Amino acid sequence: MSDAVEDKEATTRAAGSNSAVREDARRDGPTVSEDAPRRQPARRACIAALGCVLLLALLAAGAAQQTLSAGSRSAIAQNRATFGGVSVRVIESMPGPSGAEVPAETVDIPVGDYGKVDRMVRVENAGSHPAYIRVRLDFVGETPEGEHIPLNDCITYQLAAQGWTEHDGWYYCDTALEGGERTTELITGMVVDAASARAAAPGAELKLHVVGQGVQVENNAAAAIDAEGWPEEGGER
Repeated sequence: MSDAVEDKEATTRAAGSNSAVREDARRDGPTVSEDAPRRQPARRACIAALGCVLLLALLAAGAAQQTLSAGSRSAIAQNRATFGGVSVRVIESMPGPSGAEVPAETVDIPVGDYGKVDRMVRVENAGSHPAYIRVRLDFVGETPEGEHIPLNDCITYQLAAQGWTEHDGWYYCDTALEGGERTTELITGMVVDAASARAAAPGAELKLHVVGQGVQVENNAAAAIDAEGWPEEGGER
């Protein structure tokens, strides 16, 4: 065989060997090619987009949680006020786990954007003299600076069907109480429009203030609504 023929056969064998190497490489896994620089940025873009979706989902979840976190708090669980020998005590209760009535704790109550809160409010004549009783309910937004923003338009009370008369922003118990007696419940619950309350008082804490007052029956009118001698302000806020 001539030298030219041998060189041609060697070149053919080398080319075949390189083809086999490339074929094995394709079988074993991907190789770096001209397409790789174009595919890699696309993969990075997909990962970045997924990160944005997760972030937006977390932000949305956080917003929903914030929406549901607003609560209504009763500021006075047991409010005792004494005026001229008459002592009254506001008593709040709520349904317990078994359904029985239990004392209400002064804690935040999540209510959602528009939710019902179970709360029973009564007043006890904690003194020894017969007394007329009246109650005022104030729903307010308390700012971090301590300012109270009236929000009574953002709450609806489930009032007792009888036993009380509303007049001039107060609820008057229809009957006088002997010492140690309690009124029937004034309310059994309330529905809070928390979304409207937050819009009217951004950043404020929602609170329910229950103010109870009493005045002695002796030498007074025949009914609580006509009685005189009520204090100008009853109980601490």
